[in-house]
Amino acid sequence: MKMVDMDIFKQRFLIVTFGLSNFLFFYLLLTSIDLNIFLMTRLNFSILHLQIIKPLIMLVIFLSITHLLNNTSPYQGLTWGKPNKQSFIFLALIIIAYAASYYLTPKEPFVTDFTKGLSHEMAAVKIAATIIIFPLLEELVFRGITLSSFLNAFGEKAGYIIGGLTVSFLFAVIHTQYSFPTKIQMFALSLIFCGARYQSSGLLLPILLHAFCIALGLYIELK
Repeated sequence: MKMVDMDIFKQRFLIVTFGLSNFLFFYLLLTSIDLNIFLMTRLNFSILHLQIIKPLIMLVIFLSITHLLNNTSPYQGLTWGKPNKQSFIFLALIIIAYAASYYLTPKEPFVTDFTKGLSHEMAAVKIAATIIIFPLLEELVFRGITLSSFLNAFGEKAGYIIGGLTVSFLFAVIHTQYSFPTKIQMFALSLIFCGARYQSSGLLLPILLHAFCIALGLYIELK
């Protein structure tokens, strides 16, 4: 019996390690100075190009990892899912969270300076790219690959509880550009995204909600 329990523990450990290693890989790509220098010097990218092209490169990488996960996952792969009428509950929760945070969180320099120094055309490109690319990329990494590792390790119920809390903590921590009150908001939003994945059985709803969050946040801060 003890041998069986040890085998289960090892299996769970390896699966969760796979998920968390993808988060770490994502973080290293996101913060890599060497990669930034390579893209800017060898490929002559501007800072704006870097902010758009690098996430696209990372998106391709994690789409490939997702394909691997879907072909090897014994329990929970990644699908688009099927949003329905109940999905509006999560939209309402996000609006409530933003309404509360409007009064509880400070103005963030990262957002207020988001389009500083850019022409209207370049600002529009940057905003559009951010609303489209980052929801896809971050949902693949957090509510996709990483959360799926917990689902495969612990099953649906425990996986969503343990994985949802872990993923939401990591999601808040990785947004180092924000103040602590805003990081609490990020943690809450991630829990909503996890719930949206559970309710819709896929990533389409979390991606759409994430894109809405970015658009709403930029509108509030930049208006």
